[in-house]
Amino acid sequence: MNEWEKFDRSLSESLENLPPPEETVQEITPWRSAIDRIVAGLLLTSITLNFFKLQYILPAVGAMQLYLGFRTLRGNNKWFRISSYLALCKVILVYAGSVLCATPYAASNLVGTVHGAAGAAATFLLFFCFRRALREAFHAVGKEPEDDPLLGAMIWYAIILILAIWLPNIGLLGGAIVLVAYVLIIRQLSRVSDELDVCGYSVQASPVRLSTGLLQRWYYLSLLILVVGCTLYFNHVPVEKQPFTAPTDAEENLLQIGFPSDLLERLDAEERQRLDGADWCFAARDQEDGGDREKTKLRFDTVIVRTGDLTYRIYSFFTLEEATLRSSWQNIANLNPDYQPDIHPSSYPSDFSCRILWTSGGEPYYGDVKVDSRTYYDFFGGSHALPTARFSYPFFSEDRCGYMAYNLTVPAEWTVFWTGFCYDMPVYTNLFPYSADPASHWNSDWYGGSYTDVRLNESEPA
Repeated sequence: MNEWEKFDRSLSESLENLPPPEETVQEITPWRSAIDRIVAGLLLTSITLNFFKLQYILPAVGAMQLYLGFRTLRGNNKWFRISSYLALCKVILVYAGSVLCATPYAASNLVGTVHGAAGAAATFLLFFCFRRALREAFHAVGKEPEDDPLLGAMIWYAIILILAIWLPNIGLLGGAIVLVAYVLIIRQLSRVSDELDVCGYSVQASPVRLSTGLLQRWYYLSLLILVVGCTLYFNHVPVEKQPFTAPTDAEENLLQIGFPSDLLERLDAEERQRLDGADWCFAARDQEDGGDREKTKLRFDTVIVRTGDLTYRIYSFFTLEEATLRSSWQNIANLNPDYQPDIHPSSYPSDFSCRILWTSGGEPYYGDVKVDSRTYYDFFGGSHALPTARFSYPFFSEDRCGYMAYNLTVPAEWTVFWTGFCYDMPVYTNLFPYSADPASHWNSDWYGGSYTDVRLNESEPA
C-alpha cells in the first residue's frame, strides 16, 4: 500500500467518527454543561414558590448548580472568576439559611432581613457579572453578542425586588407580574447557550479538586442531616424533670365537695394549699355536659373550686390516651378565661400555672411549665391575648397528662361565667421551618378543647 492509499484510508476512517460522541464534545466544549447549570441555577434562585417546601428545596439545588457552572468556567476571564466567588457566597447563604430555618433563629426579624438582603444582592450581582463575563468571552474571539438576554433578566429581577419591598401584598396582580417575569427570564436565559456557539473552543474548563458528583453528594447529604437534626432537636422543648409523689393524706374536704379523686391525685401539697377553705366544687367530666372532646386521643376535664367569697380556682385537666410520638415535640396549651376588662377590670384572672405529668420506667415524674401571654388570631381577623404554655413530653414516656390552672375573682352581680381551654399539637404542620408560636388552631394537625359554663348559684352547669 503506497502513501496515497494510506492517506485515503486514514481520511475515510476519520470521517466515520463524525460527528464526535457527546462525551468528546463535552470535554472539548465544557461551556455547554456549565452554562446549562448556570441558567438553571439562576432560575431556581430567582423565583420563590411557597408550596410543598419548594421555597427551601429549589434555592438549595439552584445555588449548587450555579457554583458548579461558574467553577468550571472561572479560569476563562476575571468576570467568570468573580461570578464563581459570588456563587460560592450564594451556596453558603442558602446552606446557612436552610439550617437556621430549623432553629428558633428562624423567628428573628433581623436574621431574616439580613439573609434576604444578602441573597437578593448576590443574585443581582451574579446577573451583572455573568453578563460581563459573556460579553468578554465574545470579545475574546472578536465578535459582538447578537442579543443581551441578561440585561432583560436584570431589569425584571430588579422589578421583582422593588415589588417585594414596596408592595409585598398586591394579591393577584402581583402574582401575575411575578409569573410574567418568570416566563420572560426563562426566554431570555434560554438563548445564552445558543449565543455562546459562536465562541467555539475559546471557553476551557478549569481544573477542580473535587468531582461534581462527590461535591453534590457531600453538599446535599450534610444539608439534609443538619436540617433534620436541628428540626428534631429544637422542636423538643426541654422540661426540668422532677420525681412526683402525691400527698399520702387524703383531702377529705375536697373529696366531699366533689373534687374527682383521680384528678386530685395530680395535685401536690403546694397546689392543694391553694384550695384551703374550699366550700364548693363543680366538675365537668369528659363526654358530659360542659365538657367537649373533639379528638378521641385527648380527654379534657374541667374542675372549678370556690376558695373564698367570689374567688374561684379553675383547673383544665388534659389526658393523652396514647403515648403518641408527636407529643414528644411541641405541644401548645392555652386558657380562655371569662375576662371583661372594659366592664369588670377586677375580674382579671391571675396566678396561672401549668404542670405536665408522666411516667417513665414505671416511676411518676412532673415538670412545671412557664405560662406566657400570646396573641392568637381568630377566623374573622380578631386578636386575643391568651395564657399559653409550650412544652414537650420526654421521649418514651407514658401516662402523659397535666393541667393548667388560674384564679378568678368574679363581680358580685355575676350569676354565670365560663372558661375555655384548647390543646394543640402542631408538630407535623409546623415542624419545618421552626415555629414557636403557631398561627392558629386550624393550622395545627391535632387539637382539641373544652368549654364550660357554670351557674354560681347552682351546682349544675348552665
